[in-house]
Amino acid sequence: MDISPHAIALGEANLALNHAQYPHCVHEHVKADAFVYLEEAASRARSNPNELYDVVITDPPSMARRKSDKGGALRAYQRLANVAVELVKPGGRLVCASCTAHVTKDEMVAAVEMGVGGRGTVVEVTGEAEDHPALF
Repeated sequence: MDISPHAIALGEANLALNHAQYPHCVHEHVKADAFVYLEEAASRARSNPNELYDVVITDPPSMARRKSDKGGALRAYQRLANVAVELVKPGGRLVCASCTAHVTKDEMVAAVEMGVGGRGTVVEVTGEAEDHPALF
C-alpha cells in the first residue's frame, strides 16, 4: 500500500519478477493514504478477527526532511504504530521502519513504544546495512 502510483508500479513489477518462485503469494496493491487506510482497516478488524495479520510492516518515506520536522515525524511514527498494532494477530509481529536521518534509533523506538502502548514488546532494533548511503 502506498499513495505513490510509481511505488505501486515498482511493487507490481517486483512481484512479477518473483512470481515464479512464489506462485501462491497472496498480494494486493492498494493506492491509498497510509493513515486513512490503516485506520479504516483497524476499524474493520475490531469486529472481524479475519482482518488481522501475522505480520504488519510500516515503512514510510522520510517524514522529516529538515531538523525542524522532527517533532512531527515522531508524532507520525507514534500514530502509525498505534493504528498498525491493531491489525496484528495475537503472537504476530509489527515491523516499523524509518528512513528519516533526523530521527535516531532511540527516538524511533520510543515513538513506536508509545504508539503501541504496552500492546507489544520490542524484540529487535536494527539499523541500515553498512552499504546503505546515509547523508547527515
